[in-house]
Amino acid sequence: MGLELQLGPALEARGLTLQDLSNRTSFDLPTLEAVERGEYRNYRITTLEALCNAIGCEVGELFASNL
Repeated sequence: MGLELQLGPALEARGLTLQDLSNRTSFDLPTLEAVERGEYRNYRITTLEALCNAIGCEVGELFASNL
């Protein structure tokens, strides 16, 4: 329960792929795929900022509630 990080909707809204995000950040594709599958639960603010800067979104757009 709680908040779940979801890259897909923010990427799709901007016509980006996980590969595009990998190219724009220091995160490799397997890591981003693991994030998308929900295999990570703890994120540093700097990680969220890097993702948002690369995607062009606000941090809140990356999270979905699964309550």
